[in-house]
Amino acid sequence: MKIKDLYLGAYILCEGGKLSGLEIIPGRGKPTVVFHLEGPEDSQIFASYLTGQATVNLTALRSNLSYLKDRMFDAIRQKERRENHDAVQGGDRSDQAVP
Repeated sequence: MKIKDLYLGAYILCEGGKLSGLEIIPGRGKPTVVFHLEGPEDSQIFASYLTGQATVNLTALRSNLSYLKDRMFDAIRQKERRENHDAVQGGDRSDQAVP
């Protein structure tokens, strides 16, 4: 399943889900990150989360939030490095000429 909500993603991980990947969608300003999760797609999990009735171990939730944030920011930094590297590779290097 694909999830954009960081907190819902962390909650699903607490309920036994696994992060299988993520994608970065460019947009105006900040990119959008979509988490690809495997695991329970029980409608009860979504219903309890959306209605505010979800209960979870707070330590596990915080740990999963940190895990998702780390993966998200690692992917964003890696994408930025790749884009910067590509821009330099094809850029004008006339200023680097040896006289």
